Amino acid sequence: MWTAFGPTNVAIHRISTAMELGDIQIAAGQGPRVDSSTLPLERRVRHTLEIARAYSAQNRMDEALALVLDAKKLAPSKSATTSSRDTSSPPGSANNEAGRATCSPSSPNGSASSRDRDGRLQSLP
Repeated sequence: MWTAFGPTNVAIHRISTAMELGDIQIAAGQGPRVDSSTLPLERRVRHTLEIARAYSAQNRMDEALALVLDAKKLAPSKSATTSSRDTSSPPGSANNEAGRATCSPSSPNGSASSRDRDGRLQSLP
């Protein structure tokens, strides 16, 4: 497991914290300046998606979509999972039975999704 904690990781945490606190200007302005190329793939993808989320909040949809597509190219299986900021209930819980549609607050367009019987997330048309 990768546990290094250096300047790049601190900068990425600064961007994530700015988004959580609603400081979209900081996240959108400083996020793209962070060179995450030396970090593990999962960390790079999460950072890219965080910047996309900031752009989406600024209604910069073309740039946000481009970053989401970049993340998907980097790691299709990593970018297809829900964000850690997804507040929908786990599959099978009282609030989200398998197959019930939910909207992820972290998705740029609030698209509906559903979970199959195995708990896998599926997009709805």
